[in-house]
Amino acid sequence: MNFFKGSEIKFLLIIILIFTFISSVSAHFYVSTQVKRFGNTIPQLKNSYKTLSANINKSKKKISFYSLVIDIQQLLDEFGMNVSNYSTYDLAYTIAKESKQHHIDPYLILAMIKTESSFRIKVVSYKGAVGLMQLLPDTAYYISDKRSDLNLNKRHELFDPVANIRVGINYFAYLKDKFNGNEKYAIMAYNFGPTNLKKYLARNYSLPSFYYNRVMASYKNILKMNNQI
Repeated sequence: MNFFKGSEIKFLLIIILIFTFISSVSAHFYVSTQVKRFGNTIPQLKNSYKTLSANINKSKKKISFYSLVIDIQQLLDEFGMNVSNYSTYDLAYTIAKESKQHHIDPYLILAMIKTESSFRIKVVSYKGAVGLMQLLPDTAYYISDKRSDLNLNKRHELFDPVANIRVGINYFAYLKDKFNGNEKYAIMAYNFGPTNLKKYLARNYSLPSFYYNRVMASYKNILKMNNQI
């Protein structure tokens, strides 16, 4: 039994098609509106995300840096570092900051200080090298003149541990550049002298390794003390 005649079915189909069309148009209009609204918002969200990410990265770097400073401070305390005008935190901060600036391992700097002076601030070698990093005054003046942020004028200023560390790290960075980033040569040159080392290299002589081996032994010991190996 047919409930609908042909014309009635056709009419129902038309109504359904019209309803579907109107629904589609309405849906398209709604989606377009939302896309435009979110399209204007997305760049703002992206900028906010970039700012947030940048702030998070800065915070991570700060946390990492100050964690390094504390590690170095603890090592200085373990080595019995004794200073009157500064705290071991001040010295640790200086080592971390200068090393980071010159892309040098701060634990290597600690190893060099251990080898050079055993963390004694007032020590002077028989050759006249002064302080923690055992700098010859003329070498220190030369490095100071090359840097606008260093201002060393008198020999006695090398007994200031912060000044001594800053000049010493800058000198080591200078040697690394002089030997094309070769850290081993830079360590050797720090003790043997860059001119002497260049002569040995040019003449293919056997390189003096005693100082280098001492520094690396201290370096390995420091990493052990800091639970890194």
